[in-house]
Amino acid sequence: MSYNADDLVTVRQAKLLAERIYYDSLATPTLTLGDTNINLIVSNSGTVTFTTDSDGAISVSSSDETIATATVNNGIITINSLAAGSAVITLSIAASNTYKPISDTINVIVSAKTIPILTLSDTYIEIIEGNDGTVTVTTDSDGAISVSSDDGTIATTAVSGNTITITGVAQGSTSITVSLAETATYAARNAVIDVTVEARPAGLEGYTWAQIQAIGAAGTGANYFDVGDTKTITLNGTVGTLALDNFSCKVFILDFNYRGDNGIYFGGFKTSTGVDIALCDSKYSNDSIDGSKYFNMNHWGNYNYGGWKGCDLRYDILGSTDKAPSDYGKAHTTSCTGYDATSAAITSPVANTLMAALPADLRAALAAWTIYTDNTGNKSNTAVSVTASIDYLPLLSEFEVQGVRSYANQYEQSKQAQMAYYANGNSKIKYKHNDTVSACYWWVRSAHYLNNTNFCTVGTDGSAYFSYAYYSRGLVPAFRLA
Repeated sequence: MSYNADDLVTVRQAKLLAERIYYDSLATPTLTLGDTNINLIVSNSGTVTFTTDSDGAISVSSSDETIATATVNNGIITINSLAAGSAVITLSIAASNTYKPISDTINVIVSAKTIPILTLSDTYIEIIEGNDGTVTVTTDSDGAISVSSDDGTIATTAVSGNTITITGVAQGSTSITVSLAETATYAARNAVIDVTVEARPAGLEGYTWAQIQAIGAAGTGANYFDVGDTKTITLNGTVGTLALDNFSCKVFILDFNYRGDNGIYFGGFKTSTGVDIALCDSKYSNDSIDGSKYFNMNHWGNYNYGGWKGCDLRYDILGSTDKAPSDYGKAHTTSCTGYDATSAAITSPVANTLMAALPADLRAALAAWTIYTDNTGNKSNTAVSVTASIDYLPLLSEFEVQGVRSYANQYEQSKQAQMAYYANGNSKIKYKHNDTVSACYWWVRSAHYLNNTNFCTVGTDGSAYFSYAYYSRGLVPAFRLA
């Protein structure tokens, strides 16, 4: 059979018509995307679900495979981000015997990873050979923190949680690199801590108060120093009525980590030649009740009401607390309430006190000290009378000096221990700071348990004794660095 040209046109048209009739007979499928816009971070992936009633072959493609690629499986499109930018992912479903073809698109925006916050509490730290320093890391990243030392012969480092510990090995300078690992959301980031390791001084005198404080805080004082080691200080100012003008003396180590608390515990005082002294004012061994700031435990009467915590000397002579006792400025009749010290005791010391006369660098290094004493007085000898106070520059108790109880509330000793300096057999005798051949009585903080007029003292022979509260006696403070 042969066809002419007109016949061929007619056949072609018939075929196209048949195809059109067939295509029009196919059903239009549904296609629903769970999301048509998605934001990703570089190197992350995201998924979009879809539903369709078509049985046609499914495929996906990207308008820019350098930005994002995609795969499809079981109704889930997985989009992988490769670089910052934008791309369009096309989901295509081919025609089948039943359904027409269909497609839809997903707009993809890929962003660079978030740069994390990385803040260090210190970017420069000085430590002493054998001592530790710590730096705290603050970050919003969920990446692991790691640390490394540029020179482990000078300093080593370790990290636990967000705390970096740096240990001085030998004198010199190095750097510690702090690294945050890259995560699905955050980029990696580094920071540097510059470290100077100072040579370990030969003795206590060679250390600054800040360095001693750091050693005390670490609980390692006994690795550096010995009980009885001394350090020179200069007192300036008026303490009560006693003027001290560039008065040079030494403080000495009483104990380490007393009763399980970290710290180095110091006591006063010694001369440059090692004579044990107490500060004594012009009223020494005499009484006063007119309110003058002599070294008497209470200035307006002869009583021990309120015990240590409520006595005047704690507040206005020592400056161990920055808050005056109740009804301060007048005689008490049966009781008195004292108050815990706040940090203002060292930052803004009470005027005309020993605290105010201390060198500023020593005062800045002082740590609060929770001590236990009879804080009731008035002939108390019960356990409930022994309570805590927070102090910065207290007196020692009878038991902390003597190691036995003679006149203090018997229950004090259950919360105290004899200071190692005195337990080691060192002399308890103190001499007047202005007459170093004359032994003196010196106050301890314990109230006498048998009456309402006395506090305990150390006698001129170093033994336990007691004195009327309105007598002026020698002043021998203690303090803690931690």
